[in-house]
Amino acid sequence: MKNPAFHSPTSLPRLGPGAALLFAAVIATAACSTAPPPQSALISSAPDIEMPTTELRLRVYGYSEVFTGDVEQAADRILKATDDPEIERQALRWKLNILSAAQVAAFALDPLIGLYDMWALAVQMRRFFETGPGREVFGEHQPIAIETSRRLEEKAYELARSISVSGDPSGPSRDIEAYAAAHPFTDMHFVRETATSEFADLLAQDQSGGLAVLGDLAVQFGDLTERLKFYAASLPHQFRWQSELLLLDILDERAIDEFLGDVESIDVSAQRLADFADTLSAIIDEQATEAIRVVGEEAAIALRDVDRQRIETLEWFTEERIVVVDDLVRERIAVMEDLAAITDSAMRGSTLVLDDAVDRAFYRALQLLAVIFIGGLLWVFLVRLIWKRPSAALIAVGLGAWGLGGSATTGTALAQEADAREGSRVDYDRSTFGTRWLESERGTTIKILVEAANLGGSEVEIGEITFPGGPRPAGQGHLHASIEIFYVLSGEMNHVVNGESHILKPGMVGIVRPGDRVAHGVSSAEPVRALVIWAPGGEADRIAPYFEERSIDSGGAP
Repeated sequence: MKNPAFHSPTSLPRLGPGAALLFAAVIATAACSTAPPPQSALISSAPDIEMPTTELRLRVYGYSEVFTGDVEQAADRILKATDDPEIERQALRWKLNILSAAQVAAFALDPLIGLYDMWALAVQMRRFFETGPGREVFGEHQPIAIETSRRLEEKAYELARSISVSGDPSGPSRDIEAYAAAHPFTDMHFVRETATSEFADLLAQDQSGGLAVLGDLAVQFGDLTERLKFYAASLPHQFRWQSELLLLDILDERAIDEFLGDVESIDVSAQRLADFADTLSAIIDEQATEAIRVVGEEAAIALRDVDRQRIETLEWFTEERIVVVDDLVRERIAVMEDLAAITDSAMRGSTLVLDDAVDRAFYRALQLLAVIFIGGLLWVFLVRLIWKRPSAALIAVGLGAWGLGGSATTGTALAQEADAREGSRVDYDRSTFGTRWLESERGTTIKILVEAANLGGSEVEIGEITFPGGPRPAGQGHLHASIEIFYVLSGEMNHVVNGESHILKPGMVGIVRPGDRVAHGVSSAEPVRALVIWAPGGEADRIAPYFEERSIDSGGAP
């Protein structure tokens, strides 16, 4: 369906009384309308599109500016590169006539139709220059037109993909290709039917109440402003291109006849414009009173709706406050559990160190007491011997020194033997495949290699941890009561400590001290495999409730 208001620069439409209502209603409601514009019926009926009509309309207008700009640049490249007057005429006709066609498509009543119509225009133009009647209009410069058409077609596809929830506009792409094949261009005037008729049924469903209509009027007023800006920017270009084309055709009698016809048409249009200006004031006065009455009624409805929304908002804030308080309570409980785990681990480590120190002090005390006792006996013996037999005193001194040395040696040997016996009492595995497997719901696995069950003590724990391939972001973080050390074997690990991210690659070590908050993520597509060490131990039992636990068979597999 052709729109003569845009296809012919020499004709202007005569506006009816509804235009006055449009301006009056927009002015009356601009200050009080706060509701966002709804989606049109066509956009609402498209299950794959969730975007307000206004935002989509602005995107289509932006694409139309890119469309006309790319065509203008391509035509200018051809004009600069050729000396052939006929090719120059065709280049001027291309950018002059395609601008009008783009305006008709972009300014469709519904922006979704505008997008599809602009897309169809790009496909029709590409087919016209590739295989249609225009495949030789630019001679050796034909690839410039084909390349520009394809690029505009790709930009339309990307725009459709960006507004699609699924990101797959292949279905509309096939329909538009079929539409372009059924409606080809025949010459450089680019006369075409728009795609509006294809969506007439859906447009008929776009019904709304009085306030919604007035809200739409405000949106349409902004839309009218955008259109006027577009026209204001494009009219100088059109005038200049038309002048250049006129200069090329000035010696062509047919061009002169066309020019005279355009002058006559301009005179008719000017007369129509004057008639419209004479009646505009009277129409506005006639419709203003009715528009104000409608606005007053709808304003009362709007106030009631605002009051209802205020009550619903207060109820929502109350529910949100309850949720926030519950989250704070859960966070406090989690922090208390982490502090309890840290305290328990510290107490276990302190107890081990204290027990070892007491044992060693006891054995050293036994050594000292044995030396003092034997030395005391020898001293008494020497005193008595000196008084009775001085000559035998030297022999006794030698024997006493030998006895003291022997006692000290004997005490040391006894202490070492006691230490050896104490060590031999610890039951541990000299070789093992590990103790157990831990696997989380997200696929993270930990093979516990060393812990109290096979080490005989809780001084240290070692595990082999595997994170599934990513990329996978780090979580909220957690605390450990022990020192945690990672040694990466394969993959790339995102090691986040107190909010600071560190990328660990194979051969690198990551360290976390007790009290620091740590989170783990995966930066590579392949899984991350690393050794994890906890000192002192006890972390395996603390995290086990968050994993599914399995035993390890004799071959090391779960």
